[in-house]
Amino acid sequence: MGFLILPTKLNMPIMGEVVDRPALSERLEIYSQSKLTVLSAPAGSGKTTLVSHWLQKTRKDFLWFSIDKENDDPASFWLYLCTGFQKFDPQLGRTAINHLEQGVRLESHDVVDLLIQDLLRFARKWDRPSQIVVVLDDFHVISHPELLRSFNRFLDYMPAWLHVVITARRLPKLSLAHRHSRLQLNMLTQHELAMTRADVTRLLQLKLALSPDGTLLDTIMSQTEGWISAVLLTGLSMKAGGSQTQTSLRQNEYLSEFLLEEVFSQFDDAFQNDLLSLATVPRFCAAMCEVMTTQGDGNHFLNRLRDANLFIVRLDDEGCWYRMHSLLQEWLLQHMRAVSDFDEASCRKKAMQWFMAQTLYEDAIAQAFVLQDWRMAYQIFCRLCDSQTAFKQVERFSTLVTAFPPHLQDALPRLAAIQAGLRYVHGEYHQAAQCVHRVYRISDQMTPRGNPLEAAGHAEIAGSVDAETAGYVDTDDLLISVQMARLLESNLLRFQGQLESASALCRAVYELSIDSAQPLKCWAYYGLAMDSFILGRIEECIAMSFKAINLAKAYKDGSCVIATSNWVTEALKIHGRISLAQELLDTNYDWLEQQGMLSLPNVCLLHGSFVSIYLETNQLSKAWNSYQNLEDSIQKYTDSRDVVWARYYLHYDLLMQSGRLAQVAQVLDQLEVYLGTHFDQLNQTIFPDLALLRALQALQEGRYQSLLAWANASDQTVAHKCEIQNVFERGFSILAKGFEGREISSLASQMREQAQAQGLISSEIESYLIEAIIATIQGRISEAQRAMVEALQLASPCGYINLFVCKGPVVKSLLQSISGSETHAEYCQKLLDAFEVREQFKLQSHACDEVESFMPETPSVFIEPLTSREQDVLMLIRQGCSNKKAAELLALSPTTIRTHLQNIYGKLGVNSRTEAIAKIQLFEQQQVSSKGAL
Repeated sequence: MGFLILPTKLNMPIMGEVVDRPALSERLEIYSQSKLTVLSAPAGSGKTTLVSHWLQKTRKDFLWFSIDKENDDPASFWLYLCTGFQKFDPQLGRTAINHLEQGVRLESHDVVDLLIQDLLRFARKWDRPSQIVVVLDDFHVISHPELLRSFNRFLDYMPAWLHVVITARRLPKLSLAHRHSRLQLNMLTQHELAMTRADVTRLLQLKLALSPDGTLLDTIMSQTEGWISAVLLTGLSMKAGGSQTQTSLRQNEYLSEFLLEEVFSQFDDAFQNDLLSLATVPRFCAAMCEVMTTQGDGNHFLNRLRDANLFIVRLDDEGCWYRMHSLLQEWLLQHMRAVSDFDEASCRKKAMQWFMAQTLYEDAIAQAFVLQDWRMAYQIFCRLCDSQTAFKQVERFSTLVTAFPPHLQDALPRLAAIQAGLRYVHGEYHQAAQCVHRVYRISDQMTPRGNPLEAAGHAEIAGSVDAETAGYVDTDDLLISVQMARLLESNLLRFQGQLESASALCRAVYELSIDSAQPLKCWAYYGLAMDSFILGRIEECIAMSFKAINLAKAYKDGSCVIATSNWVTEALKIHGRISLAQELLDTNYDWLEQQGMLSLPNVCLLHGSFVSIYLETNQLSKAWNSYQNLEDSIQKYTDSRDVVWARYYLHYDLLMQSGRLAQVAQVLDQLEVYLGTHFDQLNQTIFPDLALLRALQALQEGRYQSLLAWANASDQTVAHKCEIQNVFERGFSILAKGFEGREISSLASQMREQAQAQGLISSEIESYLIEAIIATIQGRISEAQRAMVEALQLASPCGYINLFVCKGPVVKSLLQSISGSETHAEYCQKLLDAFEVREQFKLQSHACDEVESFMPETPSVFIEPLTSREQDVLMLIRQGCSNKKAAELLALSPTTIRTHLQNIYGKLGVNSRTEAIAKIQLFEQQQVSSKGAL
């Protein structure tokens, strides 16, 4: 056929000094035990450099074939490959070469069979290499169907001592799925080839003698995302006099030219225009591609992008959403504005409308900001506030608000209301109050002009919008903004002890009959439920809570469901309806899971409620599991009051009930610091007194003096605003007086009467238990037994357990003394059994503490250490468990398992469970190898 063989195409490229990447070289070494390794990544990702460095480092025998478009012909390809094998033996492929050079027509599979026969004969020679690595560089240019079929045949039947390495910009059509399933294939992708921060530093020093400082290195890493060519070309630009503080494409002509020649110009005009369209959006999917491009089939267009390996990053495990590499996107936008008459504004408007139709308001508002369409941006912002998405993106809202021009921030009510909420959840209460009053000021400045609010009896917020904000604010927006401000102000007043004023504001919200305010009514009921709880009106709290939850579910407000569940669980527990509290929590958890809301920022409160119920029912293992879920779900923004209750106080209670007293003091110290930091200007009415908690710790250790000192001091202080807290502390004050030998019957009776009046069944039982304990200490056993029987009479229908067990040995001995009687014998025995279970748990807990002290550190393969729950999840996933099975075994929801997996991926620096398992296995193999070397 007269093909000309260029010997240089069969020579390995000379790379000079390269950055050693031992982890990747080790993976190639491990992969060389199988038939095929494929490195699939975009241009400039370092595929060729890595393979050549590995071959030089390991000194393996190899055949290198640099492929170009001229080789996309069966005869040319096989002529080169057969010629390459002749470096090991002149007879290898000789017959096939003779036929091809003489123009004899051979079917491709005949060439393959002749070559394989020669390789099998060569295998019998004593001096042949133990392994030959066949490197096919730039295999992506091969598309000839017959050639691909023949090479598949070669891979199927080639000798086991051959190992083929393919580098390509896109995945070759070589039955990869089939080969992967038979463990004959290993792959390295763009993500795995990306350079680390240390790699980038070494590369710039080695190649360009540059030593960027930390800030500049952060910028380079952020923009290049570890793409090797981009790093080098950026360094060249800096070396040629580019800015040392900016690395954008505007200063980098080298990188711009590379993208133009190596990427963009490889496609036809229609595809180039489609790429420009997609460059205007932060992410895209198949449905969006159908709107934004000229392709009729979005999936077909995505497949073309994936096949081209065009710096496209997958954003989810399902392969639905993708984004462009940031540098490619930046270059496309600059190219569009510099050399094209492309209508960017029209494209962005199209994207904005599509995002809005899909209720993807975050993406839609980003387009509005670029277009500086502030009216549209505000409309989208309001929709975002009204959606459940708002409760998942609290931190992002601050950025969105400040993206509006300052004069609009001062003039638009919803922006001020959201700023008030952001200040509130960050504990900036004075600033929150200022923002609330700004909402009122905006409302007051609007002059009445036939506004529907005036007719509805709300003239104080009636009015029309002035010329500056015409077209921005409508009646619904104004009303909702004012109602949001009222609810926030009620919270500020509530935790300053002004309960009457707080309740009045909540009533003003739920009494409004205008439809647009309906979604906020559940929060008004929530506020009233909270006030009722603080005032000790438990039945009223329960009634308001159920109204709040039902209304919140109707409007799919998961945050309100969670917040209300937290309060009503305690109310039901205090009221003696423990089984109903457990049922309510389970029901609400299932509802939240069905709605996909278990990732809401305040979900830690729900886990805290489970801790409380599991503690009372003596299910300490479940309580600790729920506490771990609470820890894992706490977010930076979380309201500090919620953190104190759900984290520190519950941790304290768990440690106390588990007998781990050595750790209690540390938690109390942390709690004291937290309270002092976040509540110096607020009335701490809902918290247990810190001195009391320390006294109870001492009491558990058999030291009564601290409780006596606390009781004497508390007699001199003003009572709490929270009636439930008053009763709670009064019980311990009575107990302390009993330890002093004083008569406490009348005090206990007063406590009981107050508890009965307020529906505090647990406190009523507590009063009898205190009498029983003091009577026992003072030697009046018959009186103690009578008081215990009264306590059992009240507690038996409710199912209290921890209320008795946490009182310790005195209560246990009293129960044993009356267990033989007919009075509540079954319940009495249940409590005695609970004491035994608790003691066994304490022993196991101490044993776990001893084991944990000898646990090895998390392997260095992780960016951050895994939590104990993440370790459990990883272990089950490695054993092949599905998310559903892992959830069953760990008593978690599949959603929680997915959350743990995402955390594990982040700490491993991977994107899927397959990559996670592969990385762990590789690390373990390296550990075994290093130990073997020792």
